[in-house]
Amino acid sequence: LHHYLSHPSFNHEKEYEVVADGPIADTELAYMARGMPLQGIKTRPAKVTRLGGTRFRIVLKEGRNRQIRRMVRKVGPRTFDFVARDVRDFNLVASPGFRTVRGMSKDGQTVIYAHVRRHNGRRLVNLARAELARFEAITGVPYPYPTYRVAETGGGLAMESPALIWIPSRRSSADHPYLVSHETAHQWWYSMVGNDQATDAFADEALADYFSRQKHLSIRASRCATDRLDRDSQAYSDLCYFEVIYVQGARFLAKLRKDYGSARFLAAIRAYTRDNRDEVSNNARLHEAFRAQMGDGVLPRFRSRFPSIY
Repeated sequence: LHHYLSHPSFNHEKEYEVVADGPIADTELAYMARGMPLQGIKTRPAKVTRLGGTRFRIVLKEGRNRQIRRMVRKVGPRTFDFVARDVRDFNLVASPGFRTVRGMSKDGQTVIYAHVRRHNGRRLVNLARAELARFEAITGVPYPYPTYRVAETGGGLAMESPALIWIPSRRSSADHPYLVSHETAHQWWYSMVGNDQATDAFADEALADYFSRQKHLSIRASRCATDRLDRDSQAYSDLCYFEVIYVQGARFLAKLRKDYGSARFLAAIRAYTRDNRDEVSNNARLHEAFRAQMGDGVLPRFRSRFPSIY
């Protein structure tokens, strides 16, 4: 199903509206429409329609990694925003060997399912139940979906998507409290409050890791040198992406809470989640929520770790 919906050979269209920070020439639009080389491979022809001096619509029949971003930057250095209008986004986990365990959230509003082969399904349901209630209390924002599913998968990493998380078979049951907590946190920070996970990963991954480590592990030292928290995710090594954004990010938030107190820290988290719900947020908006509660004295520590914003 994923192959059918996403592979270019099936010619499914993906529509985007793009707004640049300056005029786009007709020759630049024509270049994108004809196809352009990206990383040594020419893009397929696209339908490009001008909507204004700085706005255009583009319809693709392929979906390479960050393709719109790369195409617009190739025709000229500029910043831009875009909205995906007709892009198929779905999640799917299936296995003929699944056993399903069912439960309810503490408030009775959400049906929780665990789809497992070897893992303890009842324990995963109970962990999910506890974490849903915990993050509702932390954020002041109710979980928005009627169901929540935890699925055991054959490999890879623990991952999340709206209303579904998956836990690898190879992970020990001792890891499950942390993993379920971290992926449940993502139901708020990136599912409800979105962000660009390439350029603003701190806004969801650091928040998720801080609250899951605070409850189930420890705020440990990083295995990589202290680094900026605002780099593009591809600018870190595979090891140091996790060690900087997750681990150093969690330590940054823990120090912020210690220095300014839990009341102001949690008030900022609640305001950030409430005010940015159903929007695409970023690191700067999260900083502003903290500044609003803690005052301008908090800004120097942000400047030192997020120089691109300041």
